[in-house]
Amino acid sequence: MNAVDLAYNLLTIFGIAFVIFVHELGHFLAARSVGVRVEAFSIGFGPRLFGFKRGDTDWKICLIPLGGFVKMAGEQIATPDAPSHSAAPDEFLAKTFLQKTWIISAGVIMNIVFAAVALPLAFAIGVPFEPPVIGAVKPGGDGWKAGLRAGDRITHVDGTAMLAFEDLATAIAIGGDAHTLDVRSPDGTSRTLSVPMTAGANGTLRSLGVFPVFKNPVVGEPKAPEAGDVDPSVHRAKAGFLAGDVIVDVDGLSVSEAMSLDDLAAFRSRRVGVERAGARVVVELPPLAFSAPDTSDRLLGLDASATRVVAIRGGSPWAAVLRSDDRILAVDGRRIVTEGELGAALANTASKTMCVRRGETLVAFDLPGTEGERARTFLRDVAREADGLLVSPRAGGPAAAVGLKSGDRIVAVNGTAVSAFTDLERWADEDTVELSVVGTSDAKIPASADLAAFATTSSVPEVRSASFKVSRGPVPALPASAAFMGLEQAPMLETVNTSAAGAIPMGLAYLSSTTNRVLLTLRRLVDRSVPANNLGGIITIFKKSAQSAKIAPSRGLLFLAVISVNLAVLNILPIPILDGGWLLLLAIERLRRGRPIPEKVLGAMQWAGLILVLGLMVFVTWNDIRRWFLG
Repeated sequence: MNAVDLAYNLLTIFGIAFVIFVHELGHFLAARSVGVRVEAFSIGFGPRLFGFKRGDTDWKICLIPLGGFVKMAGEQIATPDAPSHSAAPDEFLAKTFLQKTWIISAGVIMNIVFAAVALPLAFAIGVPFEPPVIGAVKPGGDGWKAGLRAGDRITHVDGTAMLAFEDLATAIAIGGDAHTLDVRSPDGTSRTLSVPMTAGANGTLRSLGVFPVFKNPVVGEPKAPEAGDVDPSVHRAKAGFLAGDVIVDVDGLSVSEAMSLDDLAAFRSRRVGVERAGARVVVELPPLAFSAPDTSDRLLGLDASATRVVAIRGGSPWAAVLRSDDRILAVDGRRIVTEGELGAALANTASKTMCVRRGETLVAFDLPGTEGERARTFLRDVAREADGLLVSPRAGGPAAAVGLKSGDRIVAVNGTAVSAFTDLERWADEDTVELSVVGTSDAKIPASADLAAFATTSSVPEVRSASFKVSRGPVPALPASAAFMGLEQAPMLETVNTSAAGAIPMGLAYLSSTTNRVLLTLRRLVDRSVPANNLGGIITIFKKSAQSAKIAPSRGLLFLAVISVNLAVLNILPIPILDGGWLLLLAIERLRRGRPIPEKVLGAMQWAGLILVLGLMVFVTWNDIRRWFLG
């Protein structure tokens, strides 16, 4: 960790502690304002690390940084040995209903007040956001189906203004089954789209399937590789890249239109356009640009297919020749299985024909569109997915070494039937597995020379069946990925600011929308439309706070205000031991005409609340560990 990162981490710790301090300060000041003695003011829980005592109060920092507390005289969890009520005049329980309500509510009030001050200040300074502008659209996603395109700006979702791409993603994730989007196109025209949403799969959140705008990656200086290791920057230099080159396109596809560099690398492989000294230069990648092994040495060396057509965008030239559920078999007679094979074939201007399986027959056709645009329009307009366990063995890997071929379909592992790549995880710890496959005979796939005589009634090619024992081992990296490994794309930022007078309404509007999002998230957690595994704890808060501070101090301040709002809303929940729980107990006593809740009942409620809160802390911390450290 360098000095800059250390400074940001320390600043983040201070910022989070300050939000907790603000909350507890509200309780402290309210308690002192009505004459309640405060015994302790703590940031954190558990053993005391350091602090000082002033008057009756022990001001301290404790070991476990998961919150804080103010301990008032007479406030304790009720047990038979520690009665819950006391009549001493400087104790909490001796105060009136309104005084106790004021003390308990003051922490939440202080958090809202802090946010109401911090947000206008941040906007007066200027907050850099990733704008709600679409950089890429995932084919087949809900946004793609609705007609969203690269360059579109989403100005409103269901009538709520979108300042940032993160606001857009959150609104969709916690929203309902459909959304109304106000969209402004790059040419300035506006339109309104109604977007039906599909449920997230396997515990994921709902998404439009759109990606923000990123800056084009910049090539850095090549590093000196350590002995026995090969650094991708060295291979970039050998291929002809220079430090400072800005990668702008690959085989004619703009980097800004790709969902990620990984997506770009998987689909393209040969001609990389870079901006160098104000001019566009093309770097031709060699056939094998990178041969270092992947980080894992326990792989089978199988690449998934990307050949099952799910949908085709209307108006695309591909809509005239492809149908939903087609299986792409070959281009110019060459078997196609992986994304890289398909991309290379379509980017090759010499390619002429494609063969697909449609039901139980084969269909062949001339490639549509102009030669230079075929790969680009295909990537943009044709939604595809893996065709089950159709695979391609990577050259030099264990599967290829024992005889698996591109186009083989795995039907069983160790005698157990399988149908998807996730099924293979069951045998991840076994050094050797037996793969049963069926494969298509390459000889039956028509080449371009045979197209004129090829009828759509031709039968599906004959298949072979075989079994192979494969031992896990190292696998060479994909050649296409060499040009992009180790490069990062920085987000495109847009500063949102206003005058001092305009900052107040803008900040308060953001406060209102943030509060509504927190409340809606809680509702979605209750109705289970937002899976609980998406909750984050102190580690997520720390990392996102540090990331925000690195972007700009005003962005860090805004994020602390958002944390403050979250803290306020969560604390007001009617869970015993939280502020809302205390208010609930006070309300119950009020309804009982001042008669106290029986000590055993009160103690049981408070202990139940404590266990619930601690359990939630453990759960979200485990989510953090899985998300940030276990992948």
